[in-house]
Amino acid sequence: MNTFPDVDGIMLDYIRYINQYVCYCDHCKAAFQDWLNETITDWTQFYPGGSRYNEYLEWRTLPVTQLVKDIHDLVKSINPNILISEAAWSLFDDTPVYWRKFKGQDTAKWIAEGYIDFVAPMMYAKSVADVEEMINANLKYWMGGSPEGPIPLVAFLRNDWDDEDLSPDQLKAQIDLVRSKGLDGWIIWRYGGPGVDGDFPDITNYLSIIDMPEVFAIKNIHVETSTNSAIITWITDIPSTSKVEYSPYLLFNASWEVWSDFHYWNITKTETEFVENATSVVDHWITLSNLTSSTTYYFRVQSKGSSGIATSKVLSFTTKS
Repeated sequence: MNTFPDVDGIMLDYIRYINQYVCYCDHCKAAFQDWLNETITDWTQFYPGGSRYNEYLEWRTLPVTQLVKDIHDLVKSINPNILISEAAWSLFDDTPVYWRKFKGQDTAKWIAEGYIDFVAPMMYAKSVADVEEMINANLKYWMGGSPEGPIPLVAFLRNDWDDEDLSPDQLKAQIDLVRSKGLDGWIIWRYGGPGVDGDFPDITNYLSIIDMPEVFAIKNIHVETSTNSAIITWITDIPSTSKVEYSPYLLFNASWEVWSDFHYWNITKTETEFVENATSVVDHWITLSNLTSSTTYYFRVQSKGSSGIATSKVLSFTTKS
């Protein structure tokens, strides 16, 4: 990143175990025993099909999570503005544990800990219905039930298939669905061109029928506090509405739950207060009143424009005493 200062972000791909690989080398066995705080004499109970196999799979997520944390800490120490994203195995079929259990990929944990700035689940499917199933599962367990979740959710879509590629109209239908569900964007994987149709389909005909609305961003968020109030200001690139969502508690939490005898992290949303103004402006101004003195509040700002909703990160301020 020092060599390439114009890099704006990195995406973590294959940040998981391959297939259902489970390692029982001396190093892994020693680390597992330390985590379990137990000396193991009979390892067969921790092998696939063993009575305590799930315990080994629970531990197996930790080395991957440590790697993600190490990457996050290193990248942010070099440049805190670089975005870290993940090409994640998508949740599906209302199943929150599948990839955590069989791939060691603990995406919800990484979201909860702030190790990734946005997540791009690989929603590789031919039908719109299958893509919608994946979107719904991701929103439910990773986003607190709303597309305006703790971090942006971007759909990773595929138009290249070995037997038959998606037509431009079929891919457009998936993108239209992504937009209607309120996701933050979409990525197309495995295409050729423009003007080249070799191993992968030429992207030209796909992009020709996909409209590209004007996008906008929230900038220059500023907070001015008093004993019992706060004035929050920001600007946007285009005229848009103003909304501040706030609470004396964290806006998002991760609860440790069990599904089908295996643990998972469930991202939940806190009940919040909000103040909004429906007038479209570029200079935004919201006042929060009746606050408690000497209290930390968590908040985020939102603006709705012609191309969708822009939402800031969760920030905080403390009222004066």
